[in-house]
Formats: sequence, C-alpha cells, structure tokens
Amino acid sequence: MLRALLLALLLAASAFAAPTHLDRLKVGSQMYTNVNIVSVSATDLYFSYEKGVKNVKLRQLDPETQKLFNYDAQAALQLESQQNQSDAKFQTTVASRPIAAAGTSGAAAASEKARTSSEENIVDSISEQSPIGKPGPAISVEKWSGSASAPILKGRFVLVTFWTPWSVPCQKWIPQFNELQKKFADKLAVIGFVPAADAEDRSMDSKVDFPFAVDEKGKYQAALGVKNVPCVALMDPAGTVLYLGHPAALGDKELALLLTKAAKDTR
Repeated sequence: MLRALLLALLLAASAFAAPTHLDRLKVGSQMYTNVNIVSVSATDLYFSYEKGVKNVKLRQLDPETQKLFNYDAQAALQLESQQNQSDAKFQTTVASRPIAAAGTSGAAAASEKARTSSEENIVDSISEQSPIGKPGPAISVEKWSGSASAPILKGRFVLVTFWTPWSVPCQKWIPQFNELQKKFADKLAVIGFVPAADAEDRSMDSKVDFPFAVDEKGKYQAALGVKNVPCVALMDPAGTVLYLGHPAALGDKELALLLTKAAKDTR
C-alpha cells in the first residue's frame, strides 16, 4: 500500500513540471519580462524579473498561465481562508499588546476614551479590538526612502499610509498624500509603509514626496490590523490612534479641524 502511494506521488510529480523561466508574465494589467520562477505554492507565485523580486497570487493570472503551475482554485481558496483567519487572530493579539502592557487601569482608561464620542471625532470605535483611541505602535525605522531626510515625528500628528506600488487605487491616492504633507508640513508628518514583498517594485508612475519605508515582516500592518490598501492611520502627538481606514474619509477639512483644535489645547 505504501509503495503504491509513493509511486502515485512520483508519477504525479513527473507529470507536472512547472516552468522555471518565462519571457513574459502578465498579472492583471501589469506585464513582467525576463521572469525567473523562484518558488510556487498552492496560492502564490514568487519570481524575480528585470526590476526586482515579486510575489503574486495565482488567482490573478490568466487561466492558461494558471495551468502551467497546476493551480487548483478550490484548494487555494480554502488555504487562503485558513491563512486569513490565522492572520486576523495574530493581528488582534498584536494590536491589543500596547493596552495590555499599560496594565488593567490603563486598559480601562483607553477603553473609556474609545467609547467617548464627540462631533470633533473622525470615527468612533465599536469593537474592543479596534486600535481607535488606543496607543499606536512606536515607529522606529532605520532606512527611509522618498525623502532627503528622515521625518520628524515628535510633537506632530502622524499620518501613516499603507500602500503598494502595483495597486491602482494606491497610485490614485499618492498625489493626495503628497499634497497633505505640503499643506500641513508644520504640524503633520506623512509617512508610508510598503510590504516587504513589494520593496523592489518600481512599476508606479506617481512620485512619492513623503518618507516611506519597508514594513519588515509586516509588523506595523499587523499592529494596526491593516487588511486592505490604500489605508491610513492618523495618530496625535501623544501617539493615540484617531483614525484607521480608507483615506477618502480623511481630507483637508478633517485634518484642519484636528490640527487647529490641537493648537488651541496647547496654549
């Protein structure tokens, strides 16, 4: 019985030989050339190309290319669902750590603050797992890109942007982030994080005028529970998270109101 199983596995492996090189690989509207396959999983394809390294979901490929890598849509969907559940559990645990570290009284105070509503709030939290109203993760980065100097975060509001170069929605919002940095430069620091898997992607046309860095191991993404891009997190000078979500809800008007109020409170 064992010999038969091993023989079946060997025959299956010999019948499927994934290509190790592709002259071209189309992923959605993006075309990659001189592609060398690094590895293939049930859900992802990892490869190098002329401009760096990349990983994409097999479900993003056209049906003919999917066949080359023996893609099983149902199996991949089940595996991604399991991965998402594990990621969500991990993110919830990490996001709650700043409060747990403060002790029971600190957690109670943060929870009470998160449940206090006013017209000046951008958003209110209805979940204990939400980072809104809680201390955000401390930001410590050794290497910044997109700017000649490292950002000054102390004593300023910080708008943390999460984006990736290949995302069309992200590309549309980069100019808006640039404008916010210019308009509120004296009170607001706009910074960005991109996933480590997209660190070498140079496919984006929009110029980034604010400092950004690679989110190594996705620690900032996990700490704030970010699941989609583009996404922004606004923290006040004390490090408290005021907003987390799509940038469309955080425009000039909302920022001007918050920054003006902060200036009055410090007089």
